[in-house]
Amino acid sequence: MMFATAILFLLAYLGTKVRKKTLISLVYTYIFTIFASIWPAYRALAVIFLDDYKEKVRMGINMHLEPLKAEAPLGSSYFWDAPQLPDSSLYPFTTDENQQPYPMQFICQINCAHLPKNSLLPAQGMLYFFGEVDYFLGYDVKDPNGLGVWADNSVRAFYCDVAPEQLKRVNLFNEDDMIVPHSITFEEGMVRDMGFRLLGKPYEEEVDDSFDKEWVQLLQLDTEENGYFDLRFYDMGLLYVMIERDRLLRRDFSHLRAFMTSL
Repeated sequence: MMFATAILFLLAYLGTKVRKKTLISLVYTYIFTIFASIWPAYRALAVIFLDDYKEKVRMGINMHLEPLKAEAPLGSSYFWDAPQLPDSSLYPFTTDENQQPYPMQFICQINCAHLPKNSLLPAQGMLYFFGEVDYFLGYDVKDPNGLGVWADNSVRAFYCDVAPEQLKRVNLFNEDDMIVPHSITFEEGMVRDMGFRLLGKPYEEEVDDSFDKEWVQLLQLDTEENGYFDLRFYDMGLLYVMIERDRLLRRDFSHLRAFMTSL
């Protein structure tokens, strides 16, 4: 307000002394008086439009992984190892190459209270991801999907609004075969980027082109080799997990699509 008023008087002065035309001075004064009076409203609208812009471009959330030397604390956000569930019956199964029931590979669990502010994911509770990524982690199994869109239910997610003390680690595999848990640090990121991410847009535009506009990115996994685990989607590829926007807002994770690329 003070800045606008100062400009108002400066231009009024210039209009009088330099141009020697009182009329011009009066016009300048009138224009900048109006500008000064509407500045608070303009600033408020700018904030609204900025928030709307950030929503339209769907700013992503980067996930930085760090190996832990012990089990992950209850209710924490982490990759690999085994999930902490309120009920062991929630653990999803797939089928092996002989069509026999087989526990699905746990990918990560997200404590939504740890996330940067966003308009799509819950503000609290636990979000879990499982998927048929065993082959890409180096386990001796066949690749069931390959490039492009994966079969239905190849990646699954579900949400539980529970307190940490209600959780218990559930492991259905041999403890000797487990990958050490990796804690997650969250950071608001660019719209498109490589790496492990939530939301945002897929790093590769071809993925956007493969889905209708109502689909948004839920999870992005990247190839990584760090001495504790080797996750390789063929030749340095990525795996994208997509969900319909209205389902995400309803916390309905029953219908996901996975899409794998290879660079």
